[in-house]
Amino acid sequence: MNATSCVLAGIVALGASAVARADLVGATVTVTGEDQCSSAGATGPAGCFIFGGPETKVIASGGTTFLSPAIANGIVTVNGDQLIYEATQFCCTAPPAFNGFEFQIAGAPAIASVSVDPSTTLGPATNNYPDGFLLLGGNTVWMDLNGLNGNADQKTVLNLTFASTGVPEPGTLGLAALGLAGIGVFRRLRRR
Repeated sequence: MNATSCVLAGIVALGASAVARADLVGATVTVTGEDQCSSAGATGPAGCFIFGGPETKVIASGGTTFLSPAIANGIVTVNGDQLIYEATQFCCTAPPAFNGFEFQIAGAPAIASVSVDPSTTLGPATNNYPDGFLLLGGNTVWMDLNGLNGNADQKTVLNLTFASTGVPEPGTLGLAALGLAGIGVFRRLRRR
């Protein structure tokens, strides 16, 4: 490697600004189906009957499915930036304070915001939480389906937006180190 190549490698490495991926792929998620809750307050539902889970899995790049459709009356899927409930049969009519799913997330950047995806055809319910969901502490989301009359093939899709991490990927750090080493070699050769 000649001196010019070293300098160019250093400039390229220092100019790179790749940021670590901000999604749920590789994160650990626990999904719990909850209904007949006695209350649904600012810190989440309380006094709930657990009808499914808790089930914990690591999220794969193509998405990961939770809970048996027979238990949840549908399919719960978590992918990189969405929480999805798709009904497979009539569902969600329990009248108590909360009926839906709790998603506890570990090993991912904090969730900055949650929004309802336009493809949603089932709720979410807004009688407990104005937007149909509750985000707590950047790592727990409750999807409320309370009182909805969902039919097969209807779905609720929540989009997640993550807080920016600003942490460079390991490859970027390696390139930066290589570039700095190249600059050092170039300076040494220049002094001779």
